[in-house]
Amino acid sequence: MTFENKQEKPEKQYDELGRVIRANRSAIKRERAKIKELAAEIIKIPETQYQYLKLNHEQTAAFREAKRLKGNAFARHLSYLTRLIEDNFTELAKNVADIERLSQQAADKKKFLINQRVSALLKDEKQAICDLLHSYPDADIQKIRQYLRAIRKFEQKLVEAEEDKNKDKDKNCREKILLQQYLQDITELE
Repeated sequence: MTFENKQEKPEKQYDELGRVIRANRSAIKRERAKIKELAAEIIKIPETQYQYLKLNHEQTAAFREAKRLKGNAFARHLSYLTRLIEDNFTELAKNVADIERLSQQAADKKKFLINQRVSALLKDEKQAICDLLHSYPDADIQKIRQYLRAIRKFEQKLVEAEEDKNKDKDKNCREKILLQQYLQDITELE
């Protein structure tokens, strides 16, 4: 089996005593390990974002194939991917870091907007529900109101517990977390 992009062997270099200077295999393995880690990160990226990595057609197809493989076949394919992206390693590493940073910012923004919507629902339920229905007509209002009642009940218990100087109460409301998850689910359906 031959590869099209097989590298030519460099000419042998000699030191001042006439001995052949050999490549440091440990250093080569360390460098390959970095490239292999990058390839594993690229596999985790959604296929829709491959266009931002500036991969050629062959590389894109190889990364799509890697998502399908498991076990030993995946390990072999990862070695193939390492050889495939070896030439543009630094550019790919920069692009992957940019994509991860942007996706983290988008996730943080989405979480902030969901928390803002939960706060709006708790402050002015009628108006916030109207806005929510305008944005997401398929939202289950009964479920949302159920969560809101449970959150208000929980907050009332917290106020009573603070008056009784009982600080052992849990400050996280399970229903608030469930409401946030539900809002996240309906926003992803867009």
